[in-house]
Amino acid sequence: MEHRRRRREPPKTLEDARAIVQAIAKRQVENDRWVKMWRFCKQVVYLFALVGAYLLYYLIGTINEALSLLN
Repeated sequence: MEHRRRRREPPKTLEDARAIVQAIAKRQVENDRWVKMWRFCKQVVYLFALVGAYLLYYLIGTINEALSLLN
C-alpha cells in the first residue's frame, strides 16, 4: 500500500486561493503525523550523538591513560 500525495493544481480564482490559505492556517501543525515522526527522529539522533560523544570521551581518556602507563 503506497501513500502518495496528489499533486495540486494552482488555484484558478482569488477565492480558491483564499480558501487554500485559510485551510492551511487552520491546520494544527503540532499534531501532524509527519511533524511528530520528524521530531522523534531528531530526538533519537540527538540521543545517539550524546551517547557517542560520551563514549568517545571515555575511549580517549582510556587510551590516554594506557599510553601514559607505557612511558
